[in-house]
Amino acid sequence: MERLLERLSNEIGALETESENNAKLDSALVESVYHYMREKKFEAIRQELNILTNKKSMRRAR
Repeated sequence: MERLLERLSNEIGALETESENNAKLDSALVESVYHYMREKKFEAIRQELNILTNKKSMRRAR
């Protein structure tokens, strides 16, 4: 009985540790996705600005 309780206690501890690790991984993943999406948004804005600048330059050239 004592061994069973010890084993269950160890398994609970392992599950708690796994849960904490998963939470840390989830947090890191969310942060990575946020930074990736932010960079993509900035890149899209840069491209749009380049397009507008090129159109403006072409109008001036006429």
